[in-house]
This record gives sequence, structure tokens and C-alpha cells, in this order.
Amino acid sequence: MKSPKLYFIDTRLACPLLSIRKSEELNVSYFRGVLVEKFFIMECMKNNANLDLGQTFYYWRNNKGVGINLMIDEGDTLDL
Repeated sequence: MKSPKLYFIDTRLACPLLSIRKSEELNVSYFRGVLVEKFFIMECMKNNANLDLGQTFYYWRNNKGVGINLMIDEGDTLDL
């Protein structure tokens, strides 16, 4: 089944919405991994846009919930 994945772009804004106000709170938060993951993905996407790299981003998940959170398609990179 195909479905879009929504990324919360501003993890700095997400923290107060999740009642995380100090770095110590983030270190023990249930959302720590998700926030770090989203931060990394958004930095990759911003880098792609700023440098006009033409990359396409995907995620993949099987029906058991196992997946890859970021796949980057750089297009045809074969130079002959």
C-alpha cells in the first residue's frame, strides 16, 4: 500500500509542542529518536533544494512495519 509520509519540518518548534523545553528533557523523551531522524531528513532535503541536486526522496516499509526511513534517488549517475 502506498501512502505519503509527513515530515514535521521544524523540530525546534516540535519540541515545545511535545512539552520538551530543555536538552535534558529531550535526552529522556520518548520522541528523541523521531525528532533526530526528522531533523536529519529535513537537513538532507534542504541541502538538496539549496544545491539544486535533483535528488528524490523516498521511504519504504513492508507490511510487517520494517522499513527504511530515507532513500535518496540521485537519478542516472552513470558517467561514461
